[in-house]
Amino acid sequence: MDSVVTYPGYVSSLYWIMSELNVPYIDDTNQTSCTAWNYYGSGTSNSVALTAVFLRNMHVAWEKRAYPLIHCGTSYGDYKECRFLLITNSEIRERVRAILKKIDRDIVVPEELVHYSEWLHVMRFEIAQRKKFDVSQVKVAVHAACHTYKLMAEDFTYDESVLGGVKPAPTSSIALALGAKLVEYSNWYDCCGFGFRHILTEREISRSFAYFRKIRPIVNETRADVLLTHDTGCVTTLDKSQVVPLAHGYKESIPVLSDSQFAALAMGAHPFLVCQLHWHVTDWSALLSKMGIDWQKAKEEYKAYLERVKKGEKPYLIKPPPFWVIGLNPVLVVGAGPAGLSAACDLSQAGVRVLLVERREELGGAPARWKYHTLAPDFVPVSRVLGPLIEQVTKSELVEVKKGCVVESFRGSVGDFEVRITELKTRRSETRRVSCVVVATGFEHFDARVDPRYGYGRVPDVIGINELEAMLSQGRVVKRDGSAPKRIAFVFCVGSRDRSTNPWCCTVCCGVSIKQAIELKRILPDSQIYMIYMDVRTTGLWEKLYWDSMEKFGINYIRGRVGEVYHTGQKLLVKGEDTLVRGPFEALFDMVVLAVGMEPGEGTRQAASIFGLNTNEYGFLLPRTPNIHYDSGREGVYLAGSCVAPMSVEEAISDGSAAAMQCVKLMKVMRA
Repeated sequence: MDSVVTYPGYVSSLYWIMSELNVPYIDDTNQTSCTAWNYYGSGTSNSVALTAVFLRNMHVAWEKRAYPLIHCGTSYGDYKECRFLLITNSEIRERVRAILKKIDRDIVVPEELVHYSEWLHVMRFEIAQRKKFDVSQVKVAVHAACHTYKLMAEDFTYDESVLGGVKPAPTSSIALALGAKLVEYSNWYDCCGFGFRHILTEREISRSFAYFRKIRPIVNETRADVLLTHDTGCVTTLDKSQVVPLAHGYKESIPVLSDSQFAALAMGAHPFLVCQLHWHVTDWSALLSKMGIDWQKAKEEYKAYLERVKKGEKPYLIKPPPFWVIGLNPVLVVGAGPAGLSAACDLSQAGVRVLLVERREELGGAPARWKYHTLAPDFVPVSRVLGPLIEQVTKSELVEVKKGCVVESFRGSVGDFEVRITELKTRRSETRRVSCVVVATGFEHFDARVDPRYGYGRVPDVIGINELEAMLSQGRVVKRDGSAPKRIAFVFCVGSRDRSTNPWCCTVCCGVSIKQAIELKRILPDSQIYMIYMDVRTTGLWEKLYWDSMEKFGINYIRGRVGEVYHTGQKLLVKGEDTLVRGPFEALFDMVVLAVGMEPGEGTRQAASIFGLNTNEYGFLLPRTPNIHYDSGREGVYLAGSCVAPMSVEEAISDGSAAAMQCVKLMKVMRA
C-alpha cells in the first residue's frame, strides 16, 4: 500500500472492503509521502529524485512481501513515468542506484504498477455479491483522475464490457457492478482543477475551474445523485471547491465520494466510522437516504462512539486479516449460544472469517431465550458474560450472522465444504462454501408436561427453573394471581436421573436451583423455601452455594421424591416420600419450581442428520473420544457445548474456544 495523505474515509473504506473480502494488506507507516507534490513543483525536484523516492517505496513494499497498491493518482502516473525512465535510461538508473545504496536499498520494480481503482475494478463482482443496499435508483457521474490515464496513457485499464472500452474502466465499472445508473456529461475528460500547477500558489484558479467547469455542468446536465472519482486530490478539490460558490448564491451542488467510499456504503460500511462522510462539506444526506441508509441513526451511533473514546475506549481500527487465511473459506458455526458465540469470537480474533447461523431470531441461546438472570456459583449477571460475546460477534467485520436460518444440506471436503442455508420465514436458500464447521446447537429444557406427576402445564403456579430465571431477571416473582408466594418448593431432578424420562444427570440444576432459592430469599426475605432433592450435586466451587443456602439464608432441605402435585383450589399440595425417615410426606405450598433438566433439542437432531454425526444412546452428539468434546470423528467438523453433554455456561464457552482452536490449526495446515 502506498501510504499517502488522503481525504478521510478514502483509504479507510478501501481497507474495510479488503477486510470484508478477506484480502490481507499492510497499512505501511514506513512509506514516504507521495511524489505528487514534488511532481507539481518540478522546479524544486528532478527526475532522479522522483525516481529514487519511487524506488525507495517499492523496495519497502518488497521487503514486506506486499504488492504495492497505489492510492494517489498523480503518484501512480509519476511512478509509471519513473519506471519507464529506469528501463530506458541507464544514466538515471546508475544515479538512482547510488542514492539507494546510501540507505541500504536497491532497485526493485514491480512487474505491474496498479492503482487501487484498478483493483476495485477487478474485484467488482465479488464486491457486488456483498451488497447490502440497493443503489439501482442512484444516478452516478464519474470523474476519471487525469494522471491515472493521461500519464503513460497506454498503461491503464480499459475494458470492452465497460463503456465500450472507450473510456477508462475503473470507478465506472464498480458503479455499474453495484447496479447504479451511470450518466454522461459533456466535459467528461476535463481536469478537476487539482492537476494544474496553480494548486500550489493560486488555488482560486483551480477551485473556480473545479466548480464552473465540472460541478455546474454535471449537475445541470445529469441531475446525478453523486459524483464518484478515484484520487485524493480530485475528491478534495471537487468537494471543497463547492463551498465558496454556494456561499455566493450559486445553487448547483453534488456530493463527491471516492469509488471506495461508495462501494463500502453499498456493502454496509458505517457512513461515519468507516467512510467518514462527516468530513465532506457537500450534503450527502439525500444520497444516503436514496440508498436506504439510516444516516441519522448512524450519526447518533457515531456521536455515542466519540463520547466513549473520550472516556477511554480504544478507537475503532480496521484490522487486516492475517496472511495465512488468504483464499480460505470462512468457518461455519451452527448455533449462537454460549459455545457458538465463543467459537465465533475466538475465530474472528484470530483473523478468520465466520459464518454464524442461528435458527432463532436472537443470539445467546437458552440464556437469552429464557432471560437468565445470573450464573452460579458467583451470581455474575449473564449480560456481563454473554454481552461482550454478542457485541463482538455483531460488530466484527469478520463475522456474518444469519439469524432465523438453518443448514439444510452439507457436502464436500475439508476446506471446501458446500452448505445450503435456508431462511425459515421465507424459505429462501443460498449455497455457501466453508472451510470447516463448528456444531454448537445447544440444548432444550426438559418439557415437564411429559411427566404427569408434577401437573406442569395444568396446575397453576407450577413452573420450571427456566421460567423462574426470567422472573428473577425482572426482580419480581409472583403467582398467577399477582401475589407474592410465601411458601415455595423446589423439586430437583425433573427430567433427570429418571429412567422413565431421562436417565442422565444434567450436572447444573442442583446448583442453579440453590442459586435461585438464595435470590428468592433476597427478593422475598419472609418466604419459606424447601428444596426436595434426591441428592445434592454441587461439585467443585459450587459446593459453597449449598452451605450458604442453609447457614446464611435458612433454606430447608427434604431428601425425598415427589409422587404428585395437587391443586386444592388455593394451595399446591405436594405428596411424596421422605427417603431419610422412610415415610410419606405432604406439604402445602404457594409455588412449586421444577428443576427441569437438559436434553438434546431439535437443532442437535438435525445437525446429526445433516452433518452425518454419531449420537449416543441419549441423543447427544457423540465425540470420537468421549472426553475430547470437539472431535466429532469427521474431519473438518467440530463439536462444542451442550449438544455433546449437559454442562454449565462457562463450560460451554470453554468448549467453543477449544473447537475454534481446532479450526485454526486445521486451516493453518491447509495453508501450509
